[in-house]
Amino acid sequence: FPVGMMDSISVNGVVAKNVPVAIAGSQLDVGLLGHEFFGDYDLTIRQDAIEFEIR
Repeated sequence: FPVGMMDSISVNGVVAKNVPVAIAGSQLDVGLLGHEFFGDYDLTIRQDAIEFEIR
C-alpha cells in the first residue's frame, strides 16, 4: 500500500500526532488503527468491551 503521514488523528478524545498511514483505498472494507496509534496503551479484551489503559 502507498504510505503517507497524518498531522493528527483523534479517537474519542485520544490524539496521536505525526502518524504514518498506509492507504489501502478500496482494497479494504474498513479502516484500521494499529501500533502507531495504540502503542502507548495496554489493551484488555472483555466479552462486551475492549478497554484501553495508558501505560
